[in-house]
Amino acid sequence: MLACNATDDTAVARLKRLAGMGTQERPEVFSPAFSQFLKAVYDIPAVCHALADRFSPGSLSYLLPAKAVVSASLAYPDGKVAIRVPSHPLTLSLLDQCMFPLAVAPMPALSGLSAAHSASEAAMAVSGEVGYVLDGGAASLGDDATLVSFEPDAILIHRRGSVTARSIEAVTRMLVVNSITPILPLPEAAMVVPFKVPAR
Repeated sequence: MLACNATDDTAVARLKRLAGMGTQERPEVFSPAFSQFLKAVYDIPAVCHALADRFSPGSLSYLLPAKAVVSASLAYPDGKVAIRVPSHPLTLSLLDQCMFPLAVAPMPALSGLSAAHSASEAAMAVSGEVGYVLDGGAASLGDDATLVSFEPDAILIHRRGSVTARSIEAVTRMLVVNSITPILPLPEAAMVVPFKVPAR
């Protein structure tokens, strides 16, 4: 993965460029602990605390309102960012030593290259573009992190991952549904309008 200071607009713009991210994509924000989420986001629902007790650190990301300290280019149009506590020990150690949250993007999108599976491969892929390459051992392919947001009476899943809807329901006792509302607005050309029967 690629990472940078999530509060630095210039660094985040460079991160997105290196990761080959389009204007519709957003890096995630990594925090060293759920208790430190309030440095980057606010308005954390009580149910989010219950989920964090069960799934953090791990593969559950939360869409929460971003504070102004976080780079605006990390936020979706509704002002929310995807944030989670990662489970890799090296990443957690790095976060513990940083004075800021990290914006994180995957390596596989780099210039059409295949995913780097070792520190040496990653170093070659981003040669001259990054300040440091940390070796956390061979990368393993796994499921994406599940991405959720919160409504008063339901939890919406925006991206399926290793944390299942059933396991979220078991913890929260709330209805969990797949979101039919995209995080990003559809372009006008893609808008779906109701069919109307022509008048006779």
